Amino acid sequence: MNINIYKELSSMHGVSGRESEVRKYIKEHLVGADEIIQDRMGGVFGVYKGSCNGPKVMLCAHMDEIGAMVVDIRKDGFIKMIPIGGINPEAFVAQNVYVTVGENKRIPGVISSIPVHISKDVKMSFDDLVLDVGADSKEEAEKMGIKIGSYITPIDNFYFTYDQKKMVNKAWDDRLGCSVVLDLVEDILKMEHPNTVIMGATVQEEVGLRGAKVASNMIVPDLFITVDVSPTSDYLGKPEAGRLGGGFLIRYYDPRTIMPPQLLAYFRELAEKNNIPYQNFRSMGGTDAGEAQYAGAGTLATTVGIPGRYIHSPATMVHLDDIKAAKEFIKKLIADFDEDRLNSLLYV
Repeated sequence: MNINIYKELSSMHGVSGRESEVRKYIKEHLVGADEIIQDRMGGVFGVYKGSCNGPKVMLCAHMDEIGAMVVDIRKDGFIKMIPIGGINPEAFVAQNVYVTVGENKRIPGVISSIPVHISKDVKMSFDDLVLDVGADSKEEAEKMGIKIGSYITPIDNFYFTYDQKKMVNKAWDDRLGCSVVLDLVEDILKMEHPNTVIMGATVQEEVGLRGAKVASNMIVPDLFITVDVSPTSDYLGKPEAGRLGGGFLIRYYDPRTIMPPQLLAYFRELAEKNNIPYQNFRSMGGTDAGEAQYAGAGTLATTVGIPGRYIHSPATMVHLDDIKAAKEFIKKLIADFDEDRLNSLLYV
């Protein structure tokens, strides 16, 4: 496991619509590809050909993260924002953030909080928050380079927990998936398999699965797998809805994608045959699979999930064992998949 990839990717800044830093990194790490392809929205993929012209297996994640956008700079220097992606405003109260104002140039600031002494007894909305970059006027903020449309992301703070089994940082959704994909490149290059594997990352998932719609229709895979982080509820005393350290997640249902029963049975059988721990997972959110299933005449599309605590916040926690399980399962899947397997999984 190349920890540097995980640390570096999760520490990068790339809100939906401004993923250039992340895209460049991913493109540089798609080593040994027979071809690099990119869609016009910014998704980037490496094509890795197997021993024969077998099925097209698209393995990807999404490179964007949740964040915010500047929509107004007040006369007093405080900044109004809108969320980019699904954000619980309470998760961003009093958080340190960056405003990206240029290539490799960021302005630090803090999102407002209301002390208990003067707090309002009402449910908070994102509109209640302002960003404070220490500017005393609109002109001062503008001199920093801050403009309407500038992007805002949490400041990165990667670390291992005391037991060295868990990693914490912002943006694991879905830089963790991107890291897994890049971490698998070397393994795929060494493997014997009959498939054409297309590996990479999409854009703008957090604002409606937009990049997956474009990328999957460009590639039209036979099997589409997105590697994505999904919310656990073990800390709420509900481990049946996903827990850290319990294995990768087989997402059998979400509002955008129902896993075909024959594909669900195949995933379970393959994981059990190879003693790879997994969890059955029902989600109330969607992933890129929700758009990819419409590619061509219809594509087998699903998610290999990895549990994450406190996702869509400045500090998400993930477990190394779950990452290893997801990686191992994907390797076994690519080694096992072929034209006969594809035909057995299609509706007849």
